[in-house]
Parts: sequence; C-alpha cells; structure tokens
Amino acid sequence: MTANIADHLLESNPIFNGSGSPKPAEPCGLSREAIEQLAEAVAQSVSYEPAMALDEVVDAFGGDLQITDPVNLLQTGSIVVRNEGDFTITIPTFTSILRDRFTIGHEIGHYVLHYLLPKQTDADFPPMFASRYGSNRAEWEANWFASAFLMPSERVRSQWGGSQSVADLAETFNVSTAAARLRAARLELLS
Repeated sequence: MTANIADHLLESNPIFNGSGSPKPAEPCGLSREAIEQLAEAVAQSVSYEPAMALDEVVDAFGGDLQITDPVNLLQTGSIVVRNEGDFTITIPTFTSILRDRFTIGHEIGHYVLHYLLPKQTDADFPPMFASRYGSNRAEWEANWFASAFLMPSERVRSQWGGSQSVADLAETFNVSTAAARLRAARLELLS
C-alpha cells in the first residue's frame, strides 16, 4: 500500500520535481523523552515563540508551506522532502488554524526525525515523504515532536502554575484544547 501511495504522489503531485522515488518515513527509534528534548532544542534553535507563525519556522528550515484545497486527500497534512533544506509541507484549506499549527509541527518532526537524523549518517539518504493517514511508530514520533516543539515543558509548567487551566494552555500556545490536555497529562500536571 505504501508503494502505491508513493507512486500516486509522484504521478499526481508536482512538488516532487523529479527528485526520484521517495521512501516513506521510518521511525528513528529514539525514546519519547529524547524526541521531546530534541524538539525543545529545535524550537529554541529557531527562536520559536508560541505566537510565532509556523510558516516562519518552515522558512527557517528552507521549506515551503502549501495550503491547498486538495482533490486527493493523500496530499493533505503531508510532507515531501526532496533534500536537506528542500521540502514541502501541504495542509488543507478545510482544517482549523489550531489543527494546522499542530500538523505543521508534526511535519517538521518528520523532517527532523525521519530525514535530517538519518541523513547525518547516510549522505545518500533518499527523498522521503509522510502523509497524514496511518498510525505507526513514525507518526507517534512526529506527534511527540510536535507536542514538545509547540509546548516546551518548562513554559507549560510555568503557565500551568499561574492558571491550572487546559483552556488557558491552549490559548497561550495556540493549540487545540485536546493537544494542550495531552501535553499537560504527559507532564503530569493533571490530577
């Protein structure tokens, strides 16, 4: 099935630009804690702030952000990496801004964890893609990354100490209440 998705994307999506057959994202195998620490370090390295527009982060990495009304749902909430500093994140027009922010953080997670990390040890690492459908270890890793990137632990703890409200966390970090609740639970802030 994955090969069929890749073939379809190659045939129907101009963002591949003849970069060759991409491989699907594969798990990096880091622990959840290591991924969260890496995500927070990456956020700090690009001077990410909760109110910051994420297209600025994508630009900082050399990528493009496309917002599209997709004909094919496989083209939504996805990333195609052609090379280091050359990738496209595609998000649909029919999702909320808060959902889009998490999706962009998730796709940046794929870029860092499933492309840049393997590229460090394999200079010939091929183009890579990840689409929004499916639930596997690589998708979990990208979710862990997005959560920690968008909501760094110390800032969440500090905010929580002032309000102890999931809704306030969500508003402060520009994420959905579901994402804020999961992060608060992960940081053992909820009773």
